[in-house]
Amino acid sequence: MSISRQRKIGVTTWIFGQNKLEKTAKIISDMGFDGVELYVNINQTQPQNVKDILADNGLEIFSMTPSNVDLGSSDRQTRMAALDYYKKLIDYGAEYSYQLRGVDLGFSNPNKNINC
Repeated sequence: MSISRQRKIGVTTWIFGQNKLEKTAKIISDMGFDGVELYVNINQTQPQNVKDILADNGLEIFSMTPSNVDLGSSDRQTRMAALDYYKKLIDYGAEYSYQLRGVDLGFSNPNKNINC
């Protein structure tokens, strides 16, 4: 009896360390995943390059993981820089021809005192 999988399964790319995306995509594809939660430096990597690498390995982008920015910082300047980064990340994600299912917003320390 075979079980058909109805949901696509992916893995985040950051867990593969500092490997180039070409190597990471090959590993992920060889492991049988359908797609990725993409962690990429948006200032150094063009969306078309990412699309080509993932397509060559039969992978989709399910979501994007941001760089280490802090939206929950108690420091206003740090929060504004993080917000600016997220705006750029969303624009970067819009360059992909398929629909991203989400952008990981990370988490913050709930005990911080935030003054907006």
